Amino acid sequence: MEAIPAGVSADELAALPVSVRALNVIRRSNLLPSAKHVTAEQLLQLPNFGFTTLIDLLCVLEAAGPLETAQRQTVRGSLAVPDEDVAVWAGAPVLVEGLLPALAAARDVLGCRTAADAIRSPRFVEMLTEVDTLENLDRLELDELPADIGPVAELIGAVRRVEAEHDPEDVDLFIRHKVERSVTLAQLGEERGVTRERVRQLEAKVARALDAYGGQHAEVIASLVHAELPPIVESTSVAERINAMLQPAVEAAEDEASEPAKFLPQYLVTARLALSYVGSLALSDAGQQLLGALSGAVAAEVDDVGLIDLQSIVAREFPHGLSMLDELVELLGLTRIGEHVALRDTLRARAKLALLDIGRPATKEEIAAVGGLALGTLSSTLSNIESIARADKEKWGLTAWIDDVYEGIPAEIQQRIDQHGGAVPLSFLIQDIPERFGVTEASVRSYVASRQFEVVDGMVSVADESSVTYRPVEDVATRNADGDLSWDFKVEARYFDGFSITGFPPELARELGCGPNDRRDVPVTAPAGCGTVSVIWRLTSVNGTAEIGRAREALAGIGVTAGAQARLVIARHGSVRFEQVESSDELHRSSVANDLLERLKSRRRIS
Repeated sequence: MEAIPAGVSADELAALPVSVRALNVIRRSNLLPSAKHVTAEQLLQLPNFGFTTLIDLLCVLEAAGPLETAQRQTVRGSLAVPDEDVAVWAGAPVLVEGLLPALAAARDVLGCRTAADAIRSPRFVEMLTEVDTLENLDRLELDELPADIGPVAELIGAVRRVEAEHDPEDVDLFIRHKVERSVTLAQLGEERGVTRERVRQLEAKVARALDAYGGQHAEVIASLVHAELPPIVESTSVAERINAMLQPAVEAAEDEASEPAKFLPQYLVTARLALSYVGSLALSDAGQQLLGALSGAVAAEVDDVGLIDLQSIVAREFPHGLSMLDELVELLGLTRIGEHVALRDTLRARAKLALLDIGRPATKEEIAAVGGLALGTLSSTLSNIESIARADKEKWGLTAWIDDVYEGIPAEIQQRIDQHGGAVPLSFLIQDIPERFGVTEASVRSYVASRQFEVVDGMVSVADESSVTYRPVEDVATRNADGDLSWDFKVEARYFDGFSITGFPPELARELGCGPNDRRDVPVTAPAGCGTVSVIWRLTSVNGTAEIGRAREALAGIGVTAGAQARLVIARHGSVRFEQVESSDELHRSSVANDLLERLKSRRRIS
């Protein structure tokens, strides 16, 4: 591929409007003068002599016309060939005629020295319109360009040259191993009766030839394709774009395209695209940066249960990505829950999505049905979501939907006591709270009667915790010889669904360090591996007792079932253990209960 005709000196080039940069690089290379022509490949191998500089030089040589050399050449595009081999394009005069006014304007107005300088200028396209050049250029049909020029034709020609100069079996093994990736080197060696190393050598020989003959053209095509691709794109789209560029030239070949001509051009171009492939997507360097921006936006905008409006993020950051949302979900390490996107598929996310799908405050039964959730633990799940609150006694909703969040009867009583300066009329409470939240008057009265509140002259206020009285601990539990206290209770099925054990005496809660309106985590020594249980004592409990939470694992560990009796033993060092009550223990428990009853009767007689 001749670029500078034979015999041309550096001084002759200096007489032409060649850029200073190109001229200096050529002078330092000592390529001129040369008895042979200087090729484009030789120039592109020079330091700081890129494709743009080459085009600049070729444009100058073309404008200068034939040079006084021993062997005249005509420069055409990126290729210099003898005059008699030039494929003439009928539109060439029209092209020159159409571009000259704009090029002259670029010289006079923009100070451009070469045609390449003009083409690189953002103002040049505007000048084409301003000097009425586009009307002339509209007459040119690019489909009429000679089919054998341009980087695509050159690349296909390079592949055909490799075919002609190499054993077809060597080219075939390259395609099968490198392009199709259908066989290993060892398998190819076994097929041809040679070693694996010999196959690698033959493959390397074909690869060197492809790179030498077609590498430059593949690089140009890859650069053009890369410029047209979005930063993140489906891998199939990359292949389709390359194929769309190459296939017409392959089909335009005079003879039927060979297998290498079908496969190798696309392989050479793809290998030179600066893309990384993740799953079904291809990412450029800009794509990697965009991925980081998307990840940052996801982290900044994820809600309290891990839900993400990925469509809005992508529409804002990368509109082209709206057509590949599923692929981006996978690329970002996210998950889909139905039509929605989340960090992870969790109960909290599903509960909120169910409410969003319903679109209004709803009962637990409705939420469970829509979200496919277990009803038993749904209240706990909903209570732990910041953006969800109770709208009334039965319904839950997003806080944005609720004007007055229902926090439970005790909290509503407390809220109204605070609003009224420390005491509120009972008549107001039993009217206002039921009207707002659908609870019964009896429920309000039962909570007012709890240890949390006191009623004096019809006014309800918060009771003083110091006024709380306790029974003797022996009245609620049995103490053994070691000083440990034991409390027996009946196992209910709901305890295995995560509900707390109710009816735990406040006196025993105090033994475990839990006072009024307090909570304590207590270690479990048996059964082993159960961690801790939580002891909770709320003065608002209508029956005046405490609760034991997180006991499901311990109950399962001792093998009890619903309806059976179990025992909680409080050790002197503040830990607890769970035991199954045997039948003999039942008789003992009855005896203990009788003794306790007698003690109570005795106290009443004394008093």
